[in-house]
Amino acid sequence: MRSTILVLFALCLNVFDILGQNQITFKNPIEIVLSKNYSNELKEGSKIVISRIVRLKDINGFISFSYIGVDSLGAEYYLKESLVKNAIYPLNPTVDQVWEIGLIKNKVYEELLLNGYRFDIRKELNQEATSFIKLLSERDQFFNDAYLEDYLYRILNKIHKGYLTDGRPGNISIRVIKDATPNAMALPNGCIILTTGLISCMNSESQLIGVIAHEVAHFVNDHHILCYLKEQARQKRAEFWTGVVAGLAVATDAYLASNNRDYSFGVLSNTAIVAATLISEAVVKRMGINYSHDQEFSADMLGKNVLNSLSLEEYAMAGALQLLKKHNYLSGDYSSIVGGESHPSIENRISALGGYYSDTVSSIKYDAEISFVNTYNAANLFYIKSDFMAALNLINRNITAKTGSANDFLIKSRLIRRLGDTRESNVEALDLLNRSRQLMTEPSFWLEKDEALIQLRLNEKVKSVSCLNRYHESLKGELPDSKQSINFDYLDFFREEISWTIDMINKIESL
Repeated sequence: MRSTILVLFALCLNVFDILGQNQITFKNPIEIVLSKNYSNELKEGSKIVISRIVRLKDINGFISFSYIGVDSLGAEYYLKESLVKNAIYPLNPTVDQVWEIGLIKNKVYEELLLNGYRFDIRKELNQEATSFIKLLSERDQFFNDAYLEDYLYRILNKIHKGYLTDGRPGNISIRVIKDATPNAMALPNGCIILTTGLISCMNSESQLIGVIAHEVAHFVNDHHILCYLKEQARQKRAEFWTGVVAGLAVATDAYLASNNRDYSFGVLSNTAIVAATLISEAVVKRMGINYSHDQEFSADMLGKNVLNSLSLEEYAMAGALQLLKKHNYLSGDYSSIVGGESHPSIENRISALGGYYSDTVSSIKYDAEISFVNTYNAANLFYIKSDFMAALNLINRNITAKTGSANDFLIKSRLIRRLGDTRESNVEALDLLNRSRQLMTEPSFWLEKDEALIQLRLNEKVKSVSCLNRYHESLKGELPDSKQSINFDYLDFFREEISWTIDMINKIESL
């Protein structure tokens, strides 16, 4: 009987050898334990190592799939997909096996054998991703830091090999964009985009690993392809991205005009509004990133399983979502908290991962790794968003990790002045300013202005005037000698500062 089945199977195999690809061999064979009786030879509890999947077609045109595996004695078997789906998988798989199991359970291999690799769609989506990355680069959106890049690739290497082993094109890369809003996405070409805000929002490396693994799962499981197929009509690529650029210019002008009294249309740009416009719903949908409920839950679970395979806290995946929920709640962004028709709520995603865990987990080592990102985000929160407490929290994380920079101490000095006016707080602000001065590689005359204001708070008028006099002399030294190659905005700023400094020196006498 078994020999007859093998002959029929071979005939089917030969047909598909002519028509196209009919099987996929696993890079990482998986040992499964059968959960029920299958035949006289294969009973409940039998262990089989499956190594490939084949596509079969009967004389009536019905297509099915079988998994090929061997038992401990080397005997080969052909297993129905339902049997493999309901089997018991390794309790402690390696990280490579986690991805292999995910491909099997999520029927990615079956989709590839049923509909082919769709290289035309992959090429289209790759071009969309290239256009998006080019636009990000042209708008100076990438946060470029050699150490951070190396750190993120060290993390990525723990999560995945970085390339697909089943014949699909693409490799996994990672980039960071300058945006204090926490966000992450996987582009269809395998590029994982993280915002600086996402990196700072996490409290530990394990949480960041969970988030990156989640995004890798979207790419590995071909979610972009499946979402692309749901979209019926598409604008031509050049027309679409030209429209994005035009919308970006209008949004930037409108934002800056409403927030800057002296802004002239067409002169400036703003990182925050650029990022918000680029990561819009239309752009996300264009690249197949409008994932379904099932796709999000599946990616979350793979993130959790990756953490488990690395012997890290598997609850870190839920912890990462809790931090994102907390940030969105405090910032008034409730859409992701409640979810929608096409996207599950964070609440439901956390529940699916096992529920809530303590969100007080923190890692000084992690903060030391990402200190430059924390400094950037703190400056953004302080100078642009006026979110003083959030900025102070990031600066304190750096200082606690003993990676406080000159900018960190300067920002904290200014924050303390915004948040209090006692003698103790003003003395602390002055001490922080001096620590900033000590860490600077070059003397910065800008600090004279800060010190002058602090000395005034401490009722040290003579010291304040001395600071302002030094500041005045430095400002005059910065003025250009001629009118050649002059930046008039730059020149106007220095003239206004000189005028303000002189007025302040005179004003102090009457205070």
